[in-house]
Amino acid sequence: MNDQLLKLFIKEDCDQHAQAVLLASIRAKTGTDGTEDFTFNRFNVRLDFSSEEAVIDDDLNPGDGECRIPIQRFATCVEAAGIK
Repeated sequence: MNDQLLKLFIKEDCDQHAQAVLLASIRAKTGTDGTEDFTFNRFNVRLDFSSEEAVIDDDLNPGDGECRIPIQRFATCVEAAGIK
């Protein structure tokens, strides 16, 4: 897992709008199958509800790989981003 990508996503792309749409999707679709993809300024996020995993990749630096994280841990990080 590339935690650096998660930290960069939280710092650079996880504004109020991103936080709202991601958390709404997680709340609505947890426990279901399928995926939902989001494209933000720098990062892409895929919520894979079948595997209960969030995948973050850097659109500007694709060579940096991706970060795979359990959806609930990702939700906790996104929620915490709004607490400043």
